Amino acid sequence: MGCSLGVVAQASNEVDFDVVGSFAKTSKPIEVDTKTFTFKTGFAGVKASLGDEEYGKFHLQYGVAYSPSEDANFHDANLSGDIFVQSIGYGYTYPIDINDSPFSLDLSISNVTNKHTGDDFTGTHSSNAVNATVNATSDFTRSSLALNYEMDEQTIFTVGVGSLNWKIDATASGKRIDKDITFSTDIDASGTDGFYFVESTFPLLGSVAKIGYRRSKLNTDTTNTLNEVYAEASVDLF
Repeated sequence: MGCSLGVVAQASNEVDFDVVGSFAKTSKPIEVDTKTFTFKTGFAGVKASLGDEEYGKFHLQYGVAYSPSEDANFHDANLSGDIFVQSIGYGYTYPIDINDSPFSLDLSISNVTNKHTGDDFTGTHSSNAVNATVNATSDFTRSSLALNYEMDEQTIFTVGVGSLNWKIDATASGKRIDKDITFSTDIDASGTDGFYFVESTFPLLGSVAKIGYRRSKLNTDTTNTLNEVYAEASVDLF
């Protein structure tokens, strides 16, 4: 008994909108050359997708986040304050149908860049009280293969694996409170690691929702993982 592959039909020339959100955090601080940095990120925003039944689906997303109390811990600086996050992402998914089967495949590539800005951090640097600014950028490029099991048109279970090319850099700079002495400390890390993910798509209150969990290796001088939960739900904007 054989099977054949074909491109999954999608609506052409239609833009679909979703509200989206995610939160990600490393299992332990990132360590590079004896420097350490705690990392977490997240956002809430909107995603626009354009589908074509022959060439697949493209998406673009933008999100923001604000936290009134975040910690930025470097090797020689322990800081806290409010932080603003902007996130932009884009990607492409090519769907492949397995004929006469509830299974299908998705080939995807995507990029997400998150920029963190904090202008009013306080804390200590080398045991001295300081005021500081903190800026961090994380860039994640993923390519993946997913296997979907479709129970019905709106209920789908997905598992997948992929490769992650990533880069994180963070800088804290400021000055001591008691003296006019400035400081600056930074950390840069990058690599290529693997990841896996699971997702569930289902109807919810008249829309279609998706929740997922992704676990990525994020290895530097030590073995680390990035754990991420994410969600989206379709909306009618026009």
